[in-house]
Amino acid sequence: MPVEPRKIKMDIEKIEYINTDYTDELIRRLKGSVFHLTCQRSFTCISEDKRIRHNQDGRLPVYPGSESGFGRNRGWVPFFDFRCATDEVIEKTLERYYFLGPSWFKRYHHDFSESKLAYLFLSEHGVNDLVPNSHARETLKEPVDYEQYIPDTECWFPGEVSLNLIAKVLLVRIFNDAPKNNLFLYAHHLQLVDSQE
Repeated sequence: MPVEPRKIKMDIEKIEYINTDYTDELIRRLKGSVFHLTCQRSFTCISEDKRIRHNQDGRLPVYPGSESGFGRNRGWVPFFDFRCATDEVIEKTLERYYFLGPSWFKRYHHDFSESKLAYLFLSEHGVNDLVPNSHARETLKEPVDYEQYIPDTECWFPGEVSLNLIAKVLLVRIFNDAPKNNLFLYAHHLQLVDSQE
């Protein structure tokens, strides 16, 4: 008799930010945790695969800057570690990588723009296996090839991450009306619409 695969139980929360400043609230939700960020389309694939795959072989879309990523080159899955991060460290991370809505996740339509993000929070069982940020600092003191990483907060899970190690998922939709009251901004918005087609 075939054995049924074990069901993965995750707490999934959905929130929407519509034409509002969401920065402080979303940062508050991320503080004190370790999370992986992706778009909701990719999260659907992750749910089907029951794992977060590494992208060392480039079979998944490669986003700006990740081609030479320290973790990607080693077959590791990137996470942000905000467990002990101060407000200053989080602000510096945000300046280096806009984890509240990277531009490559944003979709433009004639009347609005939206980002559909998925934050996957690593459980306590998974954090012990993380490769810390300090490992990149020590390894790249005298780099042979250029590799990049986000100082202080980026860390990595070696290999693929089973969804059994994900405690919670936060699905975030960020919606903004097109800026039709500003001719210059609206023209720029329409250019972005055209560039996606």
